[in-house]
Amino acid sequence: MAAGVLNPLRLLAESAEDFRILSGLLQDSLLVPQLLRWQKARGRFLLPLNRFCWELALDERPNHFFRVASELVVEGVVRARHKGFEGMLAAQNTRDKKRSTPERSLANLLAVELAEGPCLRFTFSQGLELCLWGDKDKDKDKDKDKDKDKDKDKDKDKDKDTSLRARLTDSQEVQRTDKLPSHLSS
Repeated sequence: MAAGVLNPLRLLAESAEDFRILSGLLQDSLLVPQLLRWQKARGRFLLPLNRFCWELALDERPNHFFRVASELVVEGVVRARHKGFEGMLAAQNTRDKKRSTPERSLANLLAVELAEGPCLRFTFSQGLELCLWGDKDKDKDKDKDKDKDKDKDKDKDKDKDTSLRARLTDSQEVQRTDKLPSHLSS
């Protein structure tokens, strides 16, 4: 059953606080690693996701859960590295040779964290990880302007803007599912 979404999410994340909120919304999203795309010349990384709709899970009716096709676009990426996806991609290549319609492996997103570097770290189940680095020099330019105010409020450094920006865009329709994410299922 499909149900239209009147207000699909369209979010922009630029600060550490923004990325913490984004992480909560993206928890338990499913990703097909083969669909990841890095547009290196444009500094853009694309992650198509099947997102669990946490904002709709608050409905008190039992078994009314939804997922939505979403796209996360990270801009300002100068370097990308992954850990653990090699096995999934190698298994995919083996299946491709044996079948005309390949199976796709899914990665379950656990968290998104903005770390020093600046680095946007995506942690998945099964020990998978994706790190996207932004331009350090852009952060230095922003820091020069903020150095004057540094002594006034030291806590602002924790939530400073970064050269990395992420846009989350949901599709227009959600799909109903009777399943909660596996860690919440009994």
